[in-house]
Order: sequence, then C-alpha cells, then structure tokens
Amino acid sequence: ILFLQAVGDSVLQEEVRFAGPTSCFANALETKQPITLEDIPMDRRQEVEKIIRRQVHSLLCVPVCISDSKDLLALACVVNKSNDQEFTESDAEIIRQCFKYTATVLTSTLAFQNERKLKNQTQALLQVARKLFTRLDDLTKLLREIMQEARNLTDAERCSVFLIDKDTDELVAMVFDGITADDKEVQGEIRLPKTQGIAGHVATTGTLLNIRDAYSHPLFYRGIDDSTGFRTRSVLTTQ
Repeated sequence: ILFLQAVGDSVLQEEVRFAGPTSCFANALETKQPITLEDIPMDRRQEVEKIIRRQVHSLLCVPVCISDSKDLLALACVVNKSNDQEFTESDAEIIRQCFKYTATVLTSTLAFQNERKLKNQTQALLQVARKLFTRLDDLTKLLREIMQEARNLTDAERCSVFLIDKDTDELVAMVFDGITADDKEVQGEIRLPKTQGIAGHVATTGTLLNIRDAYSHPLFYRGIDDSTGFRTRSVLTTQ
C-alpha cells in the first residue's frame, strides 16, 4: 500500500492510500527505476492527477531505497518542471542524492508513527473491552459501542453490523451508525437475504472483502444507499 501525506508545501488533512502494484506507479515499484509521464499509459494519466490533486504536464517518479539496500522506502514524485521542460536523468540523480542523506530520518519518522498508531489502537481496544462489558444486558447499546469503536479505529465515515437470523436465514441490521445523509438514524431494522450483496457474500463464504469502489463492484447492494441517502464509496466487510 502506498500512502500520500503531503503535496508540495501542503499537508493533506487525510492521507491518500492506494494499492501500489495496481496503480499508475506500478512500473516504478517493480523495476525500482525512475519513470516519467511518458512511461504511464495515456488512459491512466488521469489517475496521476487524481492522486496528486493537480494538473500534471510533466512528471518524474523516483524510487527511494534504504541506504544501499534494495528495500524500497518511498516514491518521490516531482511534477510540472518550469518553462515546460522535461525532467532528465540529472533531475533523478538530484532526488536520489537528497534522499541519500534524509532517508534515515524518514525511516525513523515512519517507525515512530507506526509505533504511535499501534499504541493508540491498543488503548482503543482496551477501551472497547471495558465498554462492552458494561453493555452486555442491552444488545442495541452493545452494537452501538461496537460500531462506534470500529469506525474510530478504521477512520471510517460509517459502520453497520449485520446479525444472522437463523430462523429466516436473513441478515439483520438493527442499528446504524449515523447512516443517513443528514446523520439521522434509520428507524427500525433492515433485513436482507443471507446471500445478497457484499455482506451476504462474506457471511456465506467467510471471505473478507476490501472494495475501493463500491458502485463498480457487482456484489454491492444499492438498496440501503437508496433508502438512506448516504453514498457508499469504499467498503471493508468481515465476519
């Protein structure tokens, strides 16, 4: 997974994450050699602009490795060289030299961020456990606590829990976490056939699904979005 936290001098409010091996930068990841805009197929160049969030006229993407090893640390991308010039191998070498002296600092910073994230997740899980033990007598409150903490831990906008009704062989969502477009809760419960949609597929196969574009996935069931006004963009579903 590649993630982008800053563009130019601007730090993004939310980092952008995407699968590197299937992205427009896949060639740079595979070969660990610099690529330019000309190395990216025409039909994928809009993907570059979507990720970088600006119009791109020229681009140089340089893989950054840890010290003299071949372990990839990052991809450094520069775009739109002045005076409409093209980037050269000399530009790529300048980037390599810059990271030759800063890669160690970057590695340490990433390690610190990961350690802090792990610590926060551990504390959150302990908090979840404490809360759950106080809600065992009320299923609705218990589900609310589970959904809220799951949403917080994954930085998700919404969360829902489907229970399996063995008598009717249906999936039942009794509580939604601010599911409507105006953040009002759906009243009552929503029932789906156990084999329907993404949740149904996971329930029947036990296979985790992580979908980047919900509306392009054949298993996505739009009925809940239609009834709530909320538009689902990406979905992570597990048992």
